[in-house]
Parts: sequence; structure tokens; C-alpha cells
Amino acid sequence: MTRWRFAPLVAAAAGCAHPAVLGPTATPAATANVPAAATPTVDQRIAYYAGRVEQHPRLYPVWAQLAEAYFDKAKETWNPSWLANAHDAVAHSRAIQDTYHALEIEAQIAAYTHQFTDALTWAHMAEAAATYPPDTHMRAIEVEALVGLGEIDEARQLVPEGAKIDDFFVVASLAKIANEDQRFDQAASYYLVAARLAHQLQAAPLVAWAEAMAGGMYVDAKDYAAALPHLDAARQAGGCAEETIHRGELLAATGKQRAALVLYEQVLSRHPDPHLHHVAFKVAKQLGDEVIAQKHYQAAEQIYRSVIDKHQIYTLNALAQLLLDGNGNAQEALALAHQNIAYKRDRQARVTLDEAERRAAGAARP
Repeated sequence: MTRWRFAPLVAAAAGCAHPAVLGPTATPAATANVPAAATPTVDQRIAYYAGRVEQHPRLYPVWAQLAEAYFDKAKETWNPSWLANAHDAVAHSRAIQDTYHALEIEAQIAAYTHQFTDALTWAHMAEAAATYPPDTHMRAIEVEALVGLGEIDEARQLVPEGAKIDDFFVVASLAKIANEDQRFDQAASYYLVAARLAHQLQAAPLVAWAEAMAGGMYVDAKDYAAALPHLDAARQAGGCAEETIHRGELLAATGKQRAALVLYEQVLSRHPDPHLHHVAFKVAKQLGDEVIAQKHYQAAEQIYRSVIDKHQIYTLNALAQLLLDGNGNAQEALALAHQNIAYKRDRQARVTLDEAERRAAGAARP
């Protein structure tokens, strides 16, 4: 199964976690914008911070908070134009005062957009600026970037298996490496430790994410009975996109494709997301419902292409895989996969490239 979202979620975790979840290395700059119980919407945050910097243009911490809000808007809408706004805002902040928080945001954006070499650079700079090193949040971004670059051995050196697992980011990094190695049971165990750590600090969004990821690992391991309680725990903690994807995978894997499709469409009616459209397309195709399948295929394709049209690379692999899943243009899928491998060389990218090469070679035969 495809795990699309680990990078942005770990990179963005400081924005949704209770400060103490971040471990003893968290700085005030990293946690000053943690939302209170009544969390404002992204649009409310943008309006508030934009108003503040309009009145007080030298407030570099607020420029950083505005950049973070723009970044969240980009993730929420899948519109890369908001990333340009985020880059501009964080540049304003750094021009006034270079801070850990601004460097942290740069690293998060680079990881999210699959600019993994840049993510390593920014994370190293932020780590050097951390008040209480070592900075496990930046270390997690470094692990994500190294895995994305296909440098799994280097990632292991940053968080060896014997590492102390009392920090959310350390455990999440270990889970990421185990997932990349396809050691799904071990990855699930790490995610459950992460969920426990988040629960102790009352960080419900991270509890939901970690429980959902554990459930996803059990789905990949085909241990469906073990998966369900953790998906239910993720839902009880408030739910997240991962819970929806992995619950749908579980339903489809246990012969309940129609229920999976209903679940995906319920969520998509509220929150359009190309990855959910992609998996909904595959489930509808299994059901033989070509009309619904094409609806979701076209929705996923439109969003994937719109990101690339804005000169971004982070949907290259997803679009290549969509074309392959839909028996589309194998030569275009191969070109996209080759373009992607220049930036992203993890297991997922290599699998897509291998499949594209086979399909393109088959299509070229007389």
C-alpha cells in the first residue's frame, strides 16, 4: 500500500502538538504557535497574522507564523500558489531576524515538496540554531529527507535501533525506517509507542496520526484483525486523512469495496484530496463502476497536474502511478517517473519507475 503523507505530517507536527510532545529539545519559537483548545481555521490565522504584519511590519515572529499559515493553506487546498506566499513570508521573517522557527518552516516546506536535498540543508541550519541540541524534530526531517533520497543507511545512522524511544520524533523516525524496510510489524510497534507518547501529553492530532499509521502497517502486513482497533482509536482521537485511507484499504482488503468507496466519497465531499480520489478510483474500478472510477481518476489527475503546472515536483510520482493504475500513457508515466527519481529515490519511487519501464517496454513491442 502507498504511504503518501509521512513527510508533511512529521514536518508539520510541531504545529499541532502539545509543546512537551516535542521533547526537551523544543524551543519557544517552535511551539509558540501551538493552537489552544478552540483552534482557529487556516483562513482566520492568515487574516489575523496578515493584519498584524501590516500594522507592524518588523514583527519577524508573526511573519513566520503567517508563513506557517500559508503553508497549511497550501496543504489544505493542494494549491501551490500558497507555497509561494509561505516562502515570501518566511523570507520577510529571516530578513529581519534569522530564527530557529523560520529555518524550521523552510525545512518543513522543502520536505513536503520533495526537495529533500534542500530539506537537509535547512534542517542542519535549524539544528545548529536550536537552543537545546540535539533537536529531534529536525532530526526527523533529516531522516525523512534521507529516506526520500534513497539513503536509508545514512538515515539509520541518525536514529539507530537502540535509540532511546522516549521522544515522539525519534520513534516516528524509527517507524519511518522500518516502514521503508517493509518491516511492518516493527513499524506498527514504533507508531504505537509514538501514540502513547502523544497521549501522555494530550496531543490528540498526533495520537490520531500515529494510531492510524499503526493500523496502516497492520493492513500492509495483512493482519486485518490487528489493524481495526488502531483505526478505531485514531477515529476516537479525532481522525485524520490517514485513518480514512487505511480504513478504506482494510474494507477493500476484506471484500467490502462498496463500503470503502462510500467512506472515501463521504470524506471527499467535505475535503477534496487527490490521493483519496486516487484510491477511490481503484476501488470503483474493482467494483466495475467505470463512471464513478473515471470521475475520481479525472479529479486526481487534474489536481496532480495542477501542482506540476506550477513547477512543483511533489506529485510527479503520484501522477505516474495514476497513469499506470488507469492503463494510461505508459510513455508519459515513464517520463514522469524518470523526472521524479532525480528528486525522490525511495522504495515507492523505485517501484513506480520499475513498473513504468516494464509497461513502456511492453507498449513499444509490435
